[in-house]
Amino acid sequence: MKKITKLLSRSKERLPDSNRDEYKACKAIAWASAGLVVGIILFLVLKFNFDYSYAEAGAVSGVSAMVSGLAMALSTHCRCIVLLVGPNFFTGKGMLIHMCYVSRY
Repeated sequence: MKKITKLLSRSKERLPDSNRDEYKACKAIAWASAGLVVGIILFLVLKFNFDYSYAEAGAVSGVSAMVSGLAMALSTHCRCIVLLVGPNFFTGKGMLIHMCYVSRY
């Protein structure tokens, strides 16, 4: 735990301006955390907006959080795709596609 704290405190000023191969551990932790946040948001949407049961919402969001967190932590290509495609889900067509997918139609 001391190594992680030391690594994070030392690199937080230089992390945004770093090269692709620098601070791999910090970037992996940050992107894995982003996958966890995506899973939590997906769970809340499935449970409270679409009335899934706790088991269904937990299973779907848990698997998606693990897969997206692992993929974003290890693959720079996946990170690029998420950053380029992610904002499209907040447009009118993106929200319609997402709601059709989640509501089982």
